[in-house]
Amino acid sequence: IQKKKAIFASPLFTAMLQKAEIAVAESDRNEVAAGLAGTLTENLKEPALCVLMSQEYPAGFGAKCYDVLVASLKIEALGGIFVILREQLAKAKLLGGANSPRVEFFGKVLLRLMNTGRGKQFLSTEKARAIIHEGEKARRKKRLEAGFQGLLQGNNTLLQSEELVQHLPDAVLQMLSAGENPGIIVRAMAEFFGSEYEGRREALLRSMVVIGERLVVDSRWDLLDLLLESLLQAICRPAASDDLLEKTVALLHLVMQNSWQCGDLGRGDKILNNFFQLRTGQTGNSPAVKTIIGKIQDRGIQRTRLPELLADCLASPKDEALGYRLALQGPVAVRFLVEALINTDKTEDRLRIIDLLTSSRSYLAPIIVERLPEHMPWYGKRNLIKLLGETGDEANADRVLPFLKHEDFRVQREAFLCLYRIAGKRRKELLLAALADSTELIKLEIIAALAGFCDSEVAVQLSLLLADYEFFSERNRAEIMLKILDTLGRCSCQEAYAGVQNFLQLQGVRAARKKIPEQVWTCAEKTLKTIESDLQDTKKKHIQAHQLRKIAMKQAAKLGKSGKTERIITGLQQEQAVRTLLARGELAGARDQLLQLIEKTAKSRNFTQAEHLREWLIEVDPNAFSHIIQAAEIIDREKAAAIDKSHLEIWSSLYDVLTTEEFSTLYHSLKHKTCRSEEVLVTQGALQTALFFVNSGKVKLYFEGQGHEVLIKTMGSGEIFGAGAFFDASVWTVSVATVGIAEISILKLDKMEEWREDYPGLESKLQDFCRKFEKIEEFLERNAKDRREHERHRLSGRVPTMLLDNHAKSVGVSSMVELSDISAG
Repeated sequence: IQKKKAIFASPLFTAMLQKAEIAVAESDRNEVAAGLAGTLTENLKEPALCVLMSQEYPAGFGAKCYDVLVASLKIEALGGIFVILREQLAKAKLLGGANSPRVEFFGKVLLRLMNTGRGKQFLSTEKARAIIHEGEKARRKKRLEAGFQGLLQGNNTLLQSEELVQHLPDAVLQMLSAGENPGIIVRAMAEFFGSEYEGRREALLRSMVVIGERLVVDSRWDLLDLLLESLLQAICRPAASDDLLEKTVALLHLVMQNSWQCGDLGRGDKILNNFFQLRTGQTGNSPAVKTIIGKIQDRGIQRTRLPELLADCLASPKDEALGYRLALQGPVAVRFLVEALINTDKTEDRLRIIDLLTSSRSYLAPIIVERLPEHMPWYGKRNLIKLLGETGDEANADRVLPFLKHEDFRVQREAFLCLYRIAGKRRKELLLAALADSTELIKLEIIAALAGFCDSEVAVQLSLLLADYEFFSERNRAEIMLKILDTLGRCSCQEAYAGVQNFLQLQGVRAARKKIPEQVWTCAEKTLKTIESDLQDTKKKHIQAHQLRKIAMKQAAKLGKSGKTERIITGLQQEQAVRTLLARGELAGARDQLLQLIEKTAKSRNFTQAEHLREWLIEVDPNAFSHIIQAAEIIDREKAAAIDKSHLEIWSSLYDVLTTEEFSTLYHSLKHKTCRSEEVLVTQGALQTALFFVNSGKVKLYFEGQGHEVLIKTMGSGEIFGAGAFFDASVWTVSVATVGIAEISILKLDKMEEWREDYPGLESKLQDFCRKFEKIEEFLERNAKDRREHERHRLSGRVPTMLLDNHAKSVGVSSMVELSDISAG
């Protein structure tokens, strides 16, 4: 029977009972039949009992077994058997017709069972139950009709009835099918759900979800808006089962996507914002809700629309809502944006994508760390590292160390900036680790950054690096050594003094003098004197500090306090002034004075002392939150200021269009120069042999007229001058000089001629970039036309003039000039 997986009468069953009748004595048959029935009803489930009921039971012992078996069945089991047999009968009629053998078989089985005493008892109970059910059905219908009428009349308390709440979806759907407006009922449900009543919230939520699903199908957004706040409240403050929460989130996700498609962006954005805040833990504290939202979002996101959304975002960079619509859709959208960032080489697009990704920073770091080791173009690697610098933290900092040796310097520089930004408390440790395993150009950056951590450990490492000068390339050796000496000069410790002193002992070695230029030896001697002076000042400070301790102890004794020794941090008089104010009980004044001292110390790049002073501020007044936060901001600001804006960042729009080889060639062809104020860079009439890049500061373009300088224009950071004459092999028609101190990069014509054959595309790219800047000749011509647009009046005399910047403020350059004429423009 089990093998055939169907209910039928087996002839072997009948034969078994016939043999049993012979084997069992007549006096024992009742007892054996009862024991058999008890065993079977206790151990067999209803489907197996149906099989037993369907067998042929021969007269005598077999009939006895059947009667005892039926009598032993519990009423629930008997009901289950009737249900199964009736289902089998209906199935047989459907498959074979009313006169099929299977219909006849199940008909006989049921008839035999119904004619037993137990069967008749069940049928009577079933009939009575049906009569009661019909009566209850009629009464329930009346109750529900009364409830619906009450709701329509504004009696929302009727929603305390779970019976009424369960039937609300049917009522609303019937009204929608009949063309009626169920708005009153829907509004009543939302209002009641939002009330303080906690009784039937889960049943009410379940009904709202069912109704909401139908409203989406019918695009009844007016009614859905009535339910929206309640549905969002249900997931923000969950009090329902996980399966119901999942249905609620699925409905909201469906509403969000349909809202976007039909142009109702506000509704969709509101749902997305709630999802994002819940998923990232900004609101709510339910792990179940986070998991459910993640599953629904990641499974239901419309991946095919992501490229279209990104294109819209890049076309409308000021549309923040559009950007959030893409970026907040979870890790799937973030991975898509990361992939787009890797493959974009346009600066504007790169910056916009980074802006989008920083709004979803909670998902970012693991994805970036996962993608970083993959092979990709240099700009893809640079973009990822830049993004990690914007969104990563201390735990991710060491992941960028290998990229300090990347083949492209632009990637190396970005890795350094990322390391500096996110290293946190590990900054010094990681900078020192990178010092030994980075390219020479990055070493320069690291050495400069270590100036903010001048202690004995830094001094030892820099001294060792200085001693290994032979391993530096000839091109960069002097610059690296000067940078090391500059940082060592800020380390007021014996280790720094010993390192510079040992280096100076090499002055007598011929090989060393040959490899090291004189300016390095001069700088080393000056650095040694600076450190020696600082060490002497420190010694004096200790003596002053001892005196200050005595004064502090005397003041404490006068006030009846214990003569606890005070820790001297800077040894400056301003520090003593703070202690005096504290001794007088003037807490507010002491706080302000201490904040000023923190700023002074931080600006001198003594960040260790600045941090100690901030800790003292916290000890003095733990509740001075404004001062404590301000102190931290001052220290961080000054640390950041220790790294100037990079040449690479200023000229990124040029460098981003170059290949790695072209970039390396151009970068190493430039000569970087710091110019003093009023330094003449170009003289009018000279042959043009160089192109000038202004990194910082300002320059003025002028010509000599009647013995006086005639100013043409000023140029600032990020501007190029000399392009016209440079590419046309002409002469300078103007003179150029600096206005204050300026950083200039210079490209000599002979350098360009060296790589013109190997990199023919580089010259054209440079020339294209220079076209963005107005040629001097064109400026002069346009300026002359402008002057002729207004009538000029002759006027004589001497007047004072002042050079102004782009913001109409004086740059400190003034002179007396002779007037010849005057015009309105």
